[in-house]
Parts: sequence; C-alpha cells; structure tokens
Amino acid sequence: MHNTENAKAVRSVPPAAVLYFLIVAIIATAVFMRMRREKRIPQVVIHNFPIRVLAYFGQDSLGSMPSTLATTMNGDACILTVTGGLRGQGSLDHYRSKSGKIRAVRALNHSYVSFSSVPSELVSCGSSVVYGTQSTSPHSASSELFSFDANRNRLTPLLKGHHLQTFSIVGHDNESIYLCSDHMDMSDINKPSDNAWAKPSQLLQYSLSKHKVSVLCSFPPRRNDYAAEECSSLVTGNNGMLYGARSDGGSVTGGYLGTGEIFKIAPNGIVTVAHAFSPLRFFLRNRDGANPVQLASDAVGDVYGITARGGEGGNGVLFKIAPNGTFTVLHSFSATTTGNNRSGVHPTCLIVSPAGIVYGAADLGGSNEFGTIFRYVPSSHTFDVIHEFGSTSKITGQQEGAQPLDLTFTKSGNLMGVTEFGGKYGGGTLFELKLNRQN
Repeated sequence: MHNTENAKAVRSVPPAAVLYFLIVAIIATAVFMRMRREKRIPQVVIHNFPIRVLAYFGQDSLGSMPSTLATTMNGDACILTVTGGLRGQGSLDHYRSKSGKIRAVRALNHSYVSFSSVPSELVSCGSSVVYGTQSTSPHSASSELFSFDANRNRLTPLLKGHHLQTFSIVGHDNESIYLCSDHMDMSDINKPSDNAWAKPSQLLQYSLSKHKVSVLCSFPPRRNDYAAEECSSLVTGNNGMLYGARSDGGSVTGGYLGTGEIFKIAPNGIVTVAHAFSPLRFFLRNRDGANPVQLASDAVGDVYGITARGGEGGNGVLFKIAPNGTFTVLHSFSATTTGNNRSGVHPTCLIVSPAGIVYGAADLGGSNEFGTIFRYVPSSHTFDVIHEFGSTSKITGQQEGAQPLDLTFTKSGNLMGVTEFGGKYGGGTLFELKLNRQN
C-alpha cells in the first residue's frame, strides 16, 4: 500500500515542472561553460588609434559598399565597389593622395566581390598598376583578369575566361598573380542536383613578365550543392612553398570537410594538407577555428591566417603555421555578447608589416558592434584592438564607417582601409588609421 502511494506521488508531478527544471539546468550549464571559456580567453586591450576619413561612398558616380583596395607606388589607392556607379553594378575608383580627391574611372559590369568575407580581388605588385577581376559583360557568368594603370588611366584586359568560367585573385607576388578558376559544367542542368557536377577548379599562375598562364594544381570535382570554396587565399611561405586556404571545400586528397583546410604546394608541384580544421561543436565552437578566410606571410616564412568561425568564442581565430609545420592558435575571437564583444566577430582580412607585425580587421563586433581593427605583435605575443568602429548612434550616423573589409599600407606606413557601410551617405568609407612607430 505504501509503495502504491509513492508511485502515485511520482506520477502526479506535472510535466511542465519537469520541463522547467530541464530548462533551468541547461541555462545553468551554459552559463557555467561560458564563464570557463571567458577565463581561457585573455582580455583584449583597446587603444583606438586616430582615424581619418579620406572619402565617402554612396553618391554620384562613385560606387557603394567598397570591398577591396590596393595602393600604388606613389601612394594613390584604387578601390572596387560591389554596387552603385553608373551601371549600378559597382565601380573602379581612383583616390589621388596628393590632391585628396577621388573619382570613378570605370563603371564595372560586376566586380564578382561577394557580400561576405572574401580575399582581395584588387592587388598591387609594387608599381602604378593594379590588377583586378570583373565580368566580361553585364549579364555574363564569365569573368576576366584586368590591369589598371593609374598614371595613364588605362584599363587593359589580360585573361578572359571561357563560357561560364570565372576568376578570383587569391594571391600575388612581384612576378605573378595567382587565380582560382571555376568552370561550371551545365550539361546536366536539367537533371537533379545530385547528378550535376562542377568541372574541377584550378589554381592558376599568371606571369606578369611573360603574360602567360600555367596550372599549379586542380581540385577534385565536386557536386554543385556543396558550393565549396576551392581556394580563398594563397601566399608564399618558406623555401618557395605555397600555402593556400580552402574555406569550406573538400580535402585536396579527396572527401568533404566542411570546416576547411590549409594546403601547401611544394616547388615540385606536390600538394599536401598542412592543417585540417576540426569539426564544429555547439555554437560553432572548436579548438582551432573553421573556414579560413585569408593568409599572410612574413619575411622569415611564418604563415598567419584567420578563420571566420570556430575557436573558443565561435567567431574565428588568428593562427600561425611555422616553417616546420607547427600550427598554433594565437587568439580566439570572443563570443558574441551585445555591447561586450571586444576583439571583433568574423575577421575579414590580414596583412603583415615589414617589421613582422600582423594587422587585421573584423567586420562585426567590438564594443559598438560595427567592427574592429586588431594587431598581433609576435615579439611580445600580444593581441590588442587598435580601433573600434561606430558609436551608440544609428549606422547612418557613422561618419568613420562601419564593418571594415580590407586593409593595406600607405606610403608613410599607416593603415588604409575600406568599410562596407556607414559614412556620410551610408555607402562606406575610405579611411587612414595612424599607427604608432613600432609597426
């Protein structure tokens, strides 16, 4: 009799109470784990170096939403925009450092720069000429590599893709432009997506002196529905070794990873995996980051990189691959908490100064949630934020811009960059950030 009454008491517990208890337990566990993670992520020092806006985008023939820029030998800058301009599909703009004036030099058909984290599609190789990519016609799915001479105001097509073939610039040096070529096979367009395959993407090397293109390597064929990024960045490491980043594509040895990898190409053409990023856990977190965005190398052969996701905070990491192949996470970008994210969310670009100091930008996060510019000093192993964009006002009031996407160095050694939004007209800004003398 006594056991029967106890059983009835147990059955009388309302299901809502059990659900409430489970919810409280889950929240308490999440808070506890969050506190443990925050203790493992060092607090970020904020400096907020002074910034000067050089130009505002979003009016007249200038495009809107600048995404990439490159500087010439005389200190001028060329900028590609995603939209706006005379045709509404972006523009190539030229900023003259001596006069401080900017003008649109070419309305583009389409710059093929996406709205998300992308590698630079406009690069300079130490002269008055910059290189970029654009569509061959307003409604074409093919693209071309072009050069623009800022002194002569001349744009010259260099390499045109065949039907449905697109190019994206993933790296460069003083002798070559490195391209990722993607050519879709539309023969199976009327069949289910499981049977529709893309032709193998290729890494191409375009010689600036010989004006010839050669194939570095080909990636395995993939299904269209994977929409994998075959290569997002390519840099030269130690002893002529090339390092490349695949943001979410399959391994060069076959398979599909989802979180991306870093591969390397030896001078003899052999391709191997330098680092495969681990699977993501809850809240897009893992130990080593996921979906690499961009790489940069220094004079001693160290290769630095950023990922868009993963890490202790789920918002990306800054990492290094030493010449001996050792992979090290240098910083995990902190978890997203409204008004309390200090290091930034989803880093977008990375560059290394002649002194070996690493600079980068995150297009979101920071105390004002409009992006940050950060710095890593290898000699002291310190990470700090040198500028936070925005304020507590609305985005249309951000005179300095919001969401930085690309950085480069000025002739005087400061940082020059573009923001995707904000500024006087809401279409983004071109800015200069004054650095201290340790850069």
